[in-house]
Order: sequence, then C-alpha cells, then structure tokens
Amino acid sequence: MKVLLTGGTGMMGSNLAHGLVAAGHALRCLVMPGDPAELLDGLEAERMPGELNDPESLARAADGVEAIVHTAGVVTYWNRRASQLWQVNVEGTRALLDAAARAGVRRFLHTSSIAALGYVEGDGLGDEQTPYNWGELGVHYCDAKRRSEELVLAETRLETVAVNPGIVFGERDLRVSASRMLVQSRRGGPPVAPPGSTTVCTARDMVAGHLAALTHGRNGERYVLGGHTLSFQELFARIAPIVGGRAPGRVASRGTLLAFGLALEWGGLLTGKEPDFTRQLAQLSSRNRMYSSAKAIEELGFQVSELEPCLERTWAWLRGRQLVH
Repeated sequence: MKVLLTGGTGMMGSNLAHGLVAAGHALRCLVMPGDPAELLDGLEAERMPGELNDPESLARAADGVEAIVHTAGVVTYWNRRASQLWQVNVEGTRALLDAAARAGVRRFLHTSSIAALGYVEGDGLGDEQTPYNWGELGVHYCDAKRRSEELVLAETRLETVAVNPGIVFGERDLRVSASRMLVQSRRGGPPVAPPGSTTVCTARDMVAGHLAALTHGRNGERYVLGGHTLSFQELFARIAPIVGGRAPGRVASRGTLLAFGLALEWGGLLTGKEPDFTRQLAQLSSRNRMYSSAKAIEELGFQVSELEPCLERTWAWLRGRQLVH
C-alpha cells in the first residue's frame, strides 16, 4: 500500500522507513525543512517537505496515500519546553488526523510509547490496560503521549491502531538517544543506577511489530512492543561487557535522583541549555515500567529476539559512524 511516514529522519522512523520499503510498501516521508535526512539516503521513497503545525503541508502529504504511520514528535523532559511538547505531540497529531480524514486515508498507525501507560505498583508486569497514573507527577512527556494516543484511538473517521514500544535499541541512532546508556557505560558511568525498571525492544522487533500492526492490528487497540523487562541496574549490567564499560554497583534512591535533577535544572536556567537529567526523568527512572507484550504476541504474531546481539549491532553502528570512541 502507499504509506505516509512522519518522523522518518529519526532513529525509529528511519528504521521503519527501511522496513516499510523492504516489505513492498510505496513510501512517502514527511520531512521537516532543514531537518537532516541522511538516514533516508539510498532509500526508494518520496520526500515531501512539511510540518505537523502546517495544515497545508499535511494536506499535500496525505493526498493519495492509503495509510499513515505517525512517529514524529518532540521528546523532552524539561519544564521549559512543555508548551512545545504539547503543541507538536498533541495538536500536531490532531492536525494530522484531520488531514488524513479529509484525504480519505483508510488506516492510521500511531507510534505511541510505554510512556502513555501508567507505571506499575509493586514488582509485577503491567499491560495495555494498566491505569494511567502519571498525571500528579508533572511528567509532561507522559501526559502528552497519553493525550495524543487518546485522540488517535477515539478517532471514528478512519481505522486507527497504536503501538507502545519500550526503550528501543538499534542502528541509526544518529542523535545518540537510547544509545546514550551505552556511551555512559563505556565512559565508566553512571556511578549509580536508577531504582526503577523498564521495558526494552530491539529495533528489528519494533519494525516487525509496526508492520504487523499496520496490516492487521485491531481498530482502536494499542499493543505493547517490548519483550525484555528488567531493572536499570540489570540493563546496565547487560550493556557493560558489550561496550567494555562498567555497570553501576549501587542503586540510587528516588529522592537522590530528584535532588540531582533539580540541581541540573537550575544549571539549565543559567545556561539556557536543556539539562541531560531532570526531575521528570527522575520520576520516570525510579518507577516500575515493565509491561507484557503478550497481546502483541497473540494478535500480531510479534516475536521477541535476543537483546545482546541488538546491543552489539548498536555499538558497532555507533563506532562505525564515529559517534563514540
């Protein structure tokens, strides 16, 4: 089918772009003017300039496509960017849904996140039905992802499906986002691990899950894409031997992380530069965010591959691009 992809210049989007073309779909990528698009080089795909806050460009991009895969969005955990976060992730999604409906697009696949799910009380596994409970904690990224997902799944003018990947490791992480954990470990840190836990998905599994959801995910449903659930201390322990680094031997308390985040936020106010760690990230990394992928396995045929080979490929790609030493 003919597919419009947003966010194709990022790590997840570019992996999806290559996966969509390999699966035989005709691909059109919405590319923000001035956004580096080198990750799409060599790919047989139409590039169309546009932005989520520009309805005219969205109308042009949606014209003539059968489906939209929406991965574009802002990721930030800094209070000073909360309005931008909401404008792009929520209002931009609303505008894209409107453009899709007017253009007669049949299907809309939304790349959400485990951030749109509530954290889990205790040590168990959550799932797609875990009640949302981040609202009192001021984590604006979670709030925006939840609201944008709600808009998509409540849409009645076209078929909609959402997928909720965990932390995704893989090639094409040009901005060194999730891969930052590999870099930290290589450089001998962090000295302590956050006390929380998370869900991890390999890039190849993430792509396969999207492709399956695009073709036969149930209308109005969400699917967790993960397969690996572990504490941050365990995750760093898996990363360290691959990058020749060191895993933290101790776990920090949530209070310590909150104080550290506040200190860096004050520094950000002085420099005008977004800090690497904030109180919002402290909240996220000190909670249980482990979720089952059983629904995706049962309904989409989602398969979970081993984590270590993915981490090895990620590290090799980063070194090959000279993003790390």
